[in-house]
Amino acid sequence: MSKDMLGSVVRAAVGVPQQHLDLLAKLASNLSLKEPRSRSEGEVWHRYLSQVCAGKLPESAYLIGVNVTETEIGEFTVNYDETDESVLGGEAARTLINVGGHYRSKSRLDPGMFRPTPRTGNVLYKASALSFGAPLTRIVIAEWYRQHNKIMARSREGIDLALAVSPLKFGRALPLVMFGECLYDSFDFSHSPYFRENGKQIFLDLESFDEGQRPTLWGSGWNFLALQEVQPAA
Repeated sequence: MSKDMLGSVVRAAVGVPQQHLDLLAKLASNLSLKEPRSRSEGEVWHRYLSQVCAGKLPESAYLIGVNVTETEIGEFTVNYDETDESVLGGEAARTLINVGGHYRSKSRLDPGMFRPTPRTGNVLYKASALSFGAPLTRIVIAEWYRQHNKIMARSREGIDLALAVSPLKFGRALPLVMFGECLYDSFDFSHSPYFRENGKQIFLDLESFDEGQRPTLWGSGWNFLALQEVQPAA
């Protein structure tokens, strides 16, 4: 086993109940024999971990070996005294953003997970786009945000970001998911708002990636909007 893989095993073992340690050791031993040239060790490690104990390992264990690419988008301000509807109704938003029917009817859905504390006034943020190199569940992705002190953006922030930065810079981050909203329909399918390219405009709608009660898996090819609050200069 490589030195990097040994480090991964040690990190994964932190916080794991004693009864799981033997199983982790066996999995780690197998990794050195599992097609090391055709797949990166990180991908194999994640594949094994995702099958261990039906998700009973801590969420942080499933992040071992996952490569995350973070691309800065820029700084922007959100006025929380305005609503999504009022901003989308403005001339600038109508010119730039094409809003889909699913998004327009999102108020009918159950807000579900990730309920933020209501805010008011203007807040300055630094935005970036995250790309995960492997399919992950919502809870594991949320754990990455927590570990790195990032804010999971909602459509309120995503809309203002789209209007604040240049279309070229914003376009490089697409398709972009506002992961801080997880809305559930009557079949327990979860939905999140996202932006994608749409000719000279950008398209805003909801997308679902799960099958009802089964864990949501987000694969590669999607970016996730991450925020950090910035304190204005005195």
